[in-house]
Amino acid sequence: YFLNNQIDEAANACQEALDINYNYADAHGCLGLIHSKNDLQKDIARREWKVALEIDPFNAIAFNNLLMLSKTDNNIRSYLIEKYNRLLNQYNCFEQYRVYRALGIIYLYNGIHSSAISCIKKARQINPYDVKINNVLAVYYAESEDFNKAIKYFKIALKLNPFDKETYKNFATLYTQLNLIEEASMLIEKSESINMFN
Repeated sequence: YFLNNQIDEAANACQEALDINYNYADAHGCLGLIHSKNDLQKDIARREWKVALEIDPFNAIAFNNLLMLSKTDNNIRSYLIEKYNRLLNQYNCFEQYRVYRALGIIYLYNGIHSSAISCIKKARQINPYDVKINNVLAVYYAESEDFNKAIKYFKIALKLNPFDKETYKNFATLYTQLNLIEEASMLIEKSESINMFN
């Protein structure tokens, strides 16, 4: 419903899902999206996204929307950093990589590079096979203008998952920056040819 701009129907569907199971993080995340479209309901959107993260700390809808807000909202930034730092003590060693990855993304998005690289490297030490960690590490190196390392980590990410559209897009952005237009075009074509069900 939401994608077809049927906002009332989308809100009703989310509410019905929550009536059945209040702990359905995606429904809270979607309600946040719905409320975020109305300037008078932005606080409700934030609250729904926070509820979603309390239920599932790695809920993509809630995390990505709060991450976008964190760049201009110090309270959201502090909330995210404190939340994921607390989670480090609650997860076993292997699962901590997800927390370090989230913290690395938050720090990188907000321009706190020394903390970002520290967290991303810790995440990669625990799980070197995570595509997103390698992609984020490549983005970090691209932003730091260490282009050889950026290319290395983009290639690792694509070797781990040759269907990851985000990595192709980020890699194409780097090649465009380096004025390697033909290579960038090939990566964009590859990204666009990937079926979303792969």
